[in-house]
Amino acid sequence: MAPANPGIGGLSQSYDVVIVGGGQAGITLASRLTEDKSINVLVIEAGEANLGDQLIMTPALATQMFGKDKYDWHFQTEPQVFGPPYHFR
Repeated sequence: MAPANPGIGGLSQSYDVVIVGGGQAGITLASRLTEDKSINVLVIEAGEANLGDQLIMTPALATQMFGKDKYDWHFQTEPQVFGPPYHFR
């Protein structure tokens, strides 16, 4: 692949791999792929950059994000027929 051209904000205009989702699996995959310096990877993640946010950066504070619109998108799923009966109170 030809070298990527600089685009808006310094982003390249072409990538070898695009990963949608910057969770644990997405970032791990991106990290492994970029061990090969010839591979150009873009990771797309929803939401704003919360760099330096102590609720995100401190694992012990993770539960304080539940129910706060900035962090919790309030997604709910249908009960699973063969899933365990979780009851949160």
